[in-house]
Amino acid sequence: MGETVGRTVEQVRALVGWVGAGRKLTQTGRVTLADARALVEVLDTGDRMDPVIGDRTFKTKSSEELYHLTLLVDWAKAARLLRTAGGRLLPVKKNAKLLDRPEELRGALFAALPRIGPAVTVSGWLESLFAHEYDRGLRALLHRLYTATASVPLSDLYEVVWHAVSPLYVLDDLSPDRLGHLRTANDHDVQRVLKALASLGAVHLTETTAELTADGRTETARMRGEPEPGDAVLQILVELADVDAPRSGGSCCCPPRSAWTGFTP
Repeated sequence: MGETVGRTVEQVRALVGWVGAGRKLTQTGRVTLADARALVEVLDTGDRMDPVIGDRTFKTKSSEELYHLTLLVDWAKAARLLRTAGGRLLPVKKNAKLLDRPEELRGALFAALPRIGPAVTVSGWLESLFAHEYDRGLRALLHRLYTATASVPLSDLYEVVWHAVSPLYVLDDLSPDRLGHLRTANDHDVQRVLKALASLGAVHLTETTAELTADGRTETARMRGEPEPGDAVLQILVELADVDAPRSGGSCCCPPRSAWTGFTP
């Protein structure tokens, strides 16, 4: 798999292939530790089993502690490539054809982005507001990237997501330190989503900026419900009958609809 479709597509294909006819899960529905050890190597997730910090070894007690592996499994499930039943992880046979169609597979994974919030936003000891309002924050993030004509500073994206999710909460009574920690957690989760998009080949990400790739722009347009190049577009001509001018002080009871109905923050 090349850079065109992104590393995640390659990893998901390998994951589904590894699952084969099915794999046993733990009682909590997670990949077993024995299988997790194998998958970390097979998929090259970058997760560390039994990490050593200083002179201490921290035993990995559950595959849930392995962020990248957990994200891949949950992402494949959200894209309906894998499912759980009877305590086992199973392939979704009707979607198996996507594994041989990288472009369509990437599209399915991109379309599943709204359904992977709990797996992708894991900021640490302090949950972010983005994690609680993932759908709203994701829409704001993609909207800002899509409408940009150049690379967007990460600091701008942090602000966009913060201003999308924070008005839903009363934060006036928080101390400056607490508010600062909350914003930092939010920024970290924005970074995680951007890295997930970059691993899908949808975003070009640097240390300071992010920009949708051509493929990412196509997938975002599809998510917005916009016609793709070559699609037939239905045009409707509307003729308005003569009406009296509105009375002074009157206002229209039907506000204009946004072109991003259901997607605009």
